[in-house]
Amino acid sequence: MNIGGETQSVSFDGAAGVLRTAGQEACFGSLHGMDVYVSSDQAGGALGLLRHVQVLGPDQANWTTKPLG
Repeated sequence: MNIGGETQSVSFDGAAGVLRTAGQEACFGSLHGMDVYVSSDQAGGALGLLRHVQVLGPDQANWTTKPLG
C-alpha cells in the first residue's frame, strides 16, 4: 500500500506496511483482514501507538466493550 512521500517498509503483528513522515504515519494493507492507517504526533510515532492498541478485526464476534489485558 502506498501512502505517498518518502516511506520505509515495516511489519507489525506479522503484517507488512509502510511508515512515512519520520515514522509519524503508518499504513497496513491487511492487518487482521483490515486496511489500517495510523497517525500520531507523539513520541514513538505511529508504531508506538499501535503497540498500545489491540486490533480486534472485522469479525464483530471478537469485539468487546471491556478493557483488554
